[in-house]
Amino acid sequence: MKPRPNEGEVFLVPLGDGRSVAGQVLAKFRRVNYFLATFDVVLEGDAVFPSLQQLTTAPVSLLCLSLDAKLRNGDWPVIGRSPVSVIDSLPAFKVAVNEPWNFQIEDYSGTRTRPASPEDERLYPFRTVVAPIRLERAAQALEGLREWDREWDELLPDPETSWIRAFGE
Repeated sequence: MKPRPNEGEVFLVPLGDGRSVAGQVLAKFRRVNYFLATFDVVLEGDAVFPSLQQLTTAPVSLLCLSLDAKLRNGDWPVIGRSPVSVIDSLPAFKVAVNEPWNFQIEDYSGTRTRPASPEDERLYPFRTVVAPIRLERAAQALEGLREWDREWDELLPDPETSWIRAFGE
């Protein structure tokens, strides 16, 4: 088994038809969860791909908090490391504090919080961790290789729930 991934590592998510999409480890959350993004760049088989910087500055197509299983077992090969340039895309979340009806908004890292307004309670999702296969299947669906499942809607980046919008930075 490979070592745990590091922030900035760029990887390929095979689509199952000889093509791949580029992805990146954006940030680590606690001990074993990672914010992963895929980018709107499809790579053809053995074709020469753009620089890592070009891959990781393309628009984010999918974004999630996940586990590292597909990276550690080699299903998603790591092709290098690049500075994370899309950190502003990371989400903020609604969390219950002390009582189930007492909500706060927390940034992606879990280090910043603020009270949630009623509008925040409606807008921000709870933090969820998804299996890496969901990210892979959603990437396949975006490329027309399978039907889109509404459960994958939560993997689409939403600027309205970004931590930058929530905390004004």
